[in-house]
Amino acid sequence: DVTQSVISNSGGVMYVYGILEDFDDLGDAPLTWNTAPGVMNNPTPAVGSPVEVDTSEAVELFAFEGLPSGDTRAVSDPSQALSDFMSEDTDGIITLMFAPRDGSSVILRSSVRWNNANAGTFLEGFVGGTPKAASKPNPDNALTDVYRDTTLSWTPGGYAGSHDVYLSTIFNDVNDASRTAQMGALISQGQEATSLVPGRLDLGATYYWRVDEVNSAPDNTIFKGSVWSFTVEPKSYVLGSDAIQATASSSNVEAMPGDKTADGSGLTGDLHSTQSTDMWLSKIIIEGIVPEPSLTYEFDSLYQLDTMKVWNYNGTGEASVGWGAKDVLVESSLNGMDWVAVDSITQFNRADGMAPTGPTDTFELNGLTAKYLKISILSNWGGILNQYGLGEVQFTFVPTSARYPSPEMDAVEVDPLDVLTWRPGREAAQHVVSIGSDPEALGEGVTLNSNQAAMSDLGLQMAQTYYWTVDEVNDAEDPAVYPGDLWTFSTQEFFVVDDFERYTNFSPDRPFQTWLDGFGYSADEYFPVKFDGNGTGAGIGHDIWSPTSPHLAGDIMETDTVHSGSKAMPFYFTSAGSHTDRTFALPQDWTRAGATTLVIYFFGSPGSTGQLYATINNAKVNYSGHAANLSLPVWTQWNIDLVSINTNLQNIQTLSLGVDGNASGMILVDDIRLYVTAPPLPAEVVWVEAESGSVTAPMQVFPDSETPGASGTGYVSCPVGTADEGTAPTYPAGTLTVPFTVAGGVYTARFRVAFVGGDDSCWVRIPDAAIDSAVDASGWIHFNDIPLGETWHWSQAVKSENQGGEPPVQFTLSAGTHNIEIAYRGAELKIDAIEFSLVE
Repeated sequence: DVTQSVISNSGGVMYVYGILEDFDDLGDAPLTWNTAPGVMNNPTPAVGSPVEVDTSEAVELFAFEGLPSGDTRAVSDPSQALSDFMSEDTDGIITLMFAPRDGSSVILRSSVRWNNANAGTFLEGFVGGTPKAASKPNPDNALTDVYRDTTLSWTPGGYAGSHDVYLSTIFNDVNDASRTAQMGALISQGQEATSLVPGRLDLGATYYWRVDEVNSAPDNTIFKGSVWSFTVEPKSYVLGSDAIQATASSSNVEAMPGDKTADGSGLTGDLHSTQSTDMWLSKIIIEGIVPEPSLTYEFDSLYQLDTMKVWNYNGTGEASVGWGAKDVLVESSLNGMDWVAVDSITQFNRADGMAPTGPTDTFELNGLTAKYLKISILSNWGGILNQYGLGEVQFTFVPTSARYPSPEMDAVEVDPLDVLTWRPGREAAQHVVSIGSDPEALGEGVTLNSNQAAMSDLGLQMAQTYYWTVDEVNDAEDPAVYPGDLWTFSTQEFFVVDDFERYTNFSPDRPFQTWLDGFGYSADEYFPVKFDGNGTGAGIGHDIWSPTSPHLAGDIMETDTVHSGSKAMPFYFTSAGSHTDRTFALPQDWTRAGATTLVIYFFGSPGSTGQLYATINNAKVNYSGHAANLSLPVWTQWNIDLVSINTNLQNIQTLSLGVDGNASGMILVDDIRLYVTAPPLPAEVVWVEAESGSVTAPMQVFPDSETPGASGTGYVSCPVGTADEGTAPTYPAGTLTVPFTVAGGVYTARFRVAFVGGDDSCWVRIPDAAIDSAVDASGWIHFNDIPLGETWHWSQAVKSENQGGEPPVQFTLSAGTHNIEIAYRGAELKIDAIEFSLVE
């Protein structure tokens, strides 16, 4: 990890010292200026103050050159020297310390701690400069169980014109090879692509590989890469105990059942214990009463078995009694009814019970396909007691079924335009993919020749849970089909047209460089052509350069009020026809994955007026909601039915947002999305301005100018200096009464407030409403803990201090007009608006 810091420089050159550390010794302990090797300083110095260096442990590595005097900059500023150092030989963890030019053995209190144990080269550009070496290997360095038909890929160095790729199972061959001494490891020279298919790799082998980055002409400098490694999937895998059900003909005691031979109990590594309860022991066989000894193993699927390891009975009395199985009959079955003898296995070796022991036998099964395997014990090694035991049986199998699905099991938010992939069974010639939303009815399978399937070809849609299987097929084998497991994943709810997260204050990522407005923008190094704007009264982004702007030295984007994420786009408009336009670099298909609805979220600002509209290609769609929503400081969801629009939805090239009519004001825009079925619009929401009601002293109506940003013409509060009212309300004095009209049902209420301080509560009631919440003895709801804030913000839903758990109060109201009464308790509470939301 790289921790960036700010360094101060007295001018000219900033030297960089390095301290090599042992990561294992450090563990998770934080590095401090008193614990870092090479630093001799106690107590911890202030930032920017000198720190003495032990030059026996800290060495000068390189320098930042050409820094102006008095410059203060982050470590992330470009430094090719730093990047070059990182690209060379910097495995492990390194602490970098920065020293002024005066040559004294002191450093400023600034450092970078960098861990690159996995890749061995500098990976990220944010430290500064351009990496020269290849990085981010795929497969990851030291990864095991890698698909034998894997593709090698990497992130190229910043100057690479081509790439030399070395691969071998011998480390030294890869490490020492070059173009002139290839050592059989150079498998590709001068290739342009940053990926390579090396061909089918050897099962179980560990491979080493290296990518050298070759500069473009004329210098053609070669930057030697680090040596990475990976290990290919083994020939066979151990069949886990969760895939085996072991059943014994009888068990001597409850603690020694047959499944003890398949659950790994008693195994430590490859050694089995002498503890009897880690093994199976039959009852004494009595003809006609206790059946002959046998163990049956049922697997959870068909498996192509590679080996069978046996740990014979190893109890402490085995040397004298000899319970361990000797002569055996081993049989396999595909269905549990028809059995075939495994002629190569007729006897197990004996364990002595004197100490933990390794496998007494390892048998090659050579690809035997079975769902069941039965061991019938014909004799034991002692011949004393008619009783038989076994320690453990372990199977390995060749993977013939599909595995490692992508998307992973139970994955969510999957792109329905992605690709299904899996690791195929070893002998599969074809793959039958079945997928559907009902796990009991997946539909007809699709036969494929490769281990991937485009979801779009399978008709997958957004906001669905899918179940799928892959049956591996090879008509030349017996059996010809290995059925796959049932996997599942869920697709994402929507596609993002724009979430406005990528825009910044800097070119080329300023919002108005994508959403063109009436002002346009000047040419720069990123956009060599000047754009004059669309000639309307539209402005995109807060004006951070204006001395009168409240966002001075802030962001062009809105970062305080967002629908999701961290940014929303301000859209200012000053006249009819003001609009902002986006042209997509590549035409978009708005029917993909079943999309039918475009959703746009906007947040109004007080005083904004006009008719909002969108233009998709050349088709104009007016916002059909209330025009007053442009002035409401809440997020409003605008659903646009795409099916009704007269344009080619599979070739969307432009999207515009505009305002007609008496247009003036600003809205925030966020989260433009495509849905199959849009989220339901909020239930009935009724908005009333506080100043539309009547007040009694000391409450009064104040103009918006007193606290700017009120949604209407003003707000209601008490004059400055009015004392808080901590007792029961003094109704009718100090009361705001506001009429409102609803369609009828159960509602909650919340207030748009500003609250500098004082008692953060008020009294609330709707006289003709029915409520279930407990109330104050006065009959009023004591609404407490209203969130403080000098600027306008929303309270939580009205709740009662007298109700346990304080859930929102639900008001049951008949259709028609009602009055809400709010009596002051906190005198400094300012109420701008009241919102009623239908619950049911």
